[in-house]
Amino acid sequence: MIQMYNNASDGNGIIMMQHLRRFHTIYSASRVFMTIQSIQTLNKEVEVQMLEGRKAPWKFTTLGKELMRLHVQEDGKSVPVFYLIIPIISGVNTGSVKAFLKSKCEPALNLVNKIKKAPTA
Repeated sequence: MIQMYNNASDGNGIIMMQHLRRFHTIYSASRVFMTIQSIQTLNKEVEVQMLEGRKAPWKFTTLGKELMRLHVQEDGKSVPVFYLIIPIISGVNTGSVKAFLKSKCEPALNLVNKIKKAPTA
């Protein structure tokens, strides 16, 4: 954080502000967000039950946790699909979520587009 006293700064503060703005611009350009409709229970905790009598890896989970656990393969390594999920609580898209992901990750974009078409699947 850069503090300016009496609306004045030394030369180092201006250089640091330019550096941080450049970093923020580059970082923001590498992320994209999508609005996924009709997800009102993002943080509702439910009990996990597995089919065929297998043991669940955890007893309780939420939809938000499961979305954050999604990974895809990109260039031979596992990368997370979502970096941030924010529920929208007011406005036109109330009851939806805004999901942030990398803009250049094709497998993640394909998966998110499938989720947008049918969130319950």
